[in-house]
Amino acid sequence: MFTLNFFKASKGGAFYTFASELWPTGEIAPTPTHYFFRLLHEKGLLARLYTQNIDGLERLAGVPSELIVEAHGTFETARCVHCGQNHDSNAVRDRILCQQVPIMCELCNNAEGFVKPDIVFFGERTPEKFHSRPGDFEKCDLLLVLGTSLKVTPFNTLPGTVRVVTP
Repeated sequence: MFTLNFFKASKGGAFYTFASELWPTGEIAPTPTHYFFRLLHEKGLLARLYTQNIDGLERLAGVPSELIVEAHGTFETARCVHCGQNHDSNAVRDRILCQQVPIMCELCNNAEGFVKPDIVFFGERTPEKFHSRPGDFEKCDLLLVLGTSLKVTPFNTLPGTVRVVTP
């Protein structure tokens, strides 16, 4: 269900149904760990927050968007899978939650111009923001790894990118 080819072939049907149940609506609150990240930011100790989560709870807890790198994408933005045009994520959310789908891109008017949230499907490249921060790890003086088994690429490579002396 989470491949771009399946999404296109099914006209988003199965994904849109699943997304209506998964979409962050504010019913789930950030955890103390999310607020811990905000506290680190408020004290000037958080350089960047890399996450595999797509639920947006870091942002909801108050971590500024510019510090968050969402490796598996986000529901915060949406775009056409054909032309890449950005779309209003609130409008996309409303259409998905009301099951007014598929959502087609009116700008490219292509038969494969489906609009989806910017979450990463299997086989898709992780967001550019994930790959464009090499200085983060060179300057890192403490790397916290929480809530992951480190079995999934590309996250399992991150601990090896900091200096040897970095705890």
